[in-house]
Amino acid sequence: MALAAFPSYAGKKFGVAPFPSHGKDLTSNWSGGSRDYFALISLSTLQTLPIPQNGTPFDGKGSGGLVLSALPEGAALVEHTIFSGKDLGVTVYVNSADLAPLLPSPMELTWGEKVVLKV
Repeated sequence: MALAAFPSYAGKKFGVAPFPSHGKDLTSNWSGGSRDYFALISLSTLQTLPIPQNGTPFDGKGSGGLVLSALPEGAALVEHTIFSGKDLGVTVYVNSADLAPLLPSPMELTWGEKVVLKV
């Protein structure tokens, strides 16, 4: 999903988190060497909708940014963070209802793994 949203991303830092109940500020512009990039993505088709730069007086909408108060089911918000010039990676935010199917299923341990792990 992260690479569908940001195909040119070549880093190795990925994360998955539940969408915050208070919403998410989608302000996206360079400020002090930092910027967050956002894209919405469909979980079923991986179709993306990039969110353009916003939150500056030059964007034609004043100095306020966008706020996403709720994330529709079946969609994910993908955020690529650059903080003070350092790439902090990509985080995929999903609804709690959509999060469980994305987690890996439990694995059955072999006898040797159980012995080593003392399960």
